[in-house]
Amino acid sequence: MTRKKRLEESENLFDDKSQNDESEKSIIEYGSVTDPNQDNIINLLISVGANGCLNKDDRFFFIRKDRINRHHKAFWKPIAESLSQLDLENLFRGLVTAERELKWAGGSGASAIWVFLEYQKRFENASIELANWALANRGHNLYIPFGGRTNVTSHDEWVAERHCINQRYKEHLREQKLQQEEKDIRQEKRLGYHRARLRDGKVRAKIVKEYNKNLSMVNISERLNLIAHSDMPLKSVASELLDGIFVESPLLDEKTTNILLKKIDRRNRGCWGKIKRALLLRSLDHQRDELSEQEARAKD
Repeated sequence: MTRKKRLEESENLFDDKSQNDESEKSIIEYGSVTDPNQDNIINLLISVGANGCLNKDDRFFFIRKDRINRHHKAFWKPIAESLSQLDLENLFRGLVTAERELKWAGGSGASAIWVFLEYQKRFENASIELANWALANRGHNLYIPFGGRTNVTSHDEWVAERHCINQRYKEHLREQKLQQEEKDIRQEKRLGYHRARLRDGKVRAKIVKEYNKNLSMVNISERLNLIAHSDMPLKSVASELLDGIFVESPLLDEKTTNILLKKIDRRNRGCWGKIKRALLLRSLDHQRDELSEQEARAKD
């Protein structure tokens, strides 16, 4: 069959207005093989791959045929399995050449990629040479032939690049694991600290309860004396135990008063602020009384 006649027979490949029977319509559907005339496209791509170039008739034939370059694995798998090694290799070369020369859209889903992956499965050793050819002749599509974007120019460079990527990925996983372990350690420390605080809180609550019980069993003067000489913080004293200070007049020596004032320190509000002011006034009254007694003795 001459090339001209083959081209004439394939002209109706995508003609939706064909007058033939419905089963003979020329349709190539995504992901399926339903076109009885698709062999014309496949055969021409194989021919282009064998010749290594597109002639004028080939370019004319492939007008509006770029959809062939967007079929997925499910479409190409049965075709690739039915072809010999040479035909499958030339089909791949033809797809690469047509995409490059005709500026077909391809990217990571280009048909050449799926054909190459099938070729690689069946003829692994021979696929290295074919990959080197593709890397040198792929044109603008940097995803051919492996399906991953790469700027390498040979199969060996691609293997080295994948090795580096895998090493970086392993290092990334190792760092993630270390970070997770450190996070788990910090979390365990926080939980341990929280549990310790809960235990300490329970113990402290028991001590405070016992402390307030002891304070409630003595008079107000002794109570203030115990508070002044205790290691317990002032906030642990129950507020109701301090109410009697403003009704009764507790008797505290000067030393105990000074210790209690020092303990109260800058607390100027609430019960302890009132107690502070009361103790200061009594201290001043005591000093005045002593001064008066000294003046009286001096006159005598």
